[in-house]
Amino acid sequence: MSNHDKTRRIATQASEIAMAAPQVIALRTAQMAMAGVNPSAQDQREFYQMSMEKMEAFSESWVAMTLQMMKVNQELMCMWVQAWNPYTASSAAFNRSSKKLESAALGVFTQGLAPVHQRVVSNAKRLSRS
Repeated sequence: MSNHDKTRRIATQASEIAMAAPQVIALRTAQMAMAGVNPSAQDQREFYQMSMEKMEAFSESWVAMTLQMMKVNQELMCMWVQAWNPYTASSAAFNRSSKKLESAALGVFTQGLAPVHQRVVSNAKRLSRS
């Protein structure tokens, strides 16, 4: 996948999160307000699920980004060793390095955003039906 495609994908996911998150917040806030001081068992399950989903999404995002960074660090180190090697160094090697670095950063963002995006969008759909 090209850097342009990765950037477009990240922007699309971020836009979808920006649209769905306020909707989820509004629906859950309304549910909390209607539940009052004695929430039903269904309300309690929803509130518990809300808390657990936040922790799960954060954890999944963190792990995915960490694993991607470990993979990228190895690739970049090998590439930079080649780029700085006096026998193989060239401007083309440095250009490849910068493009690879950009691609690596986009890959980390993509991995980190995916779990959050999946949960927010699915919650918006689920909560809007009820």
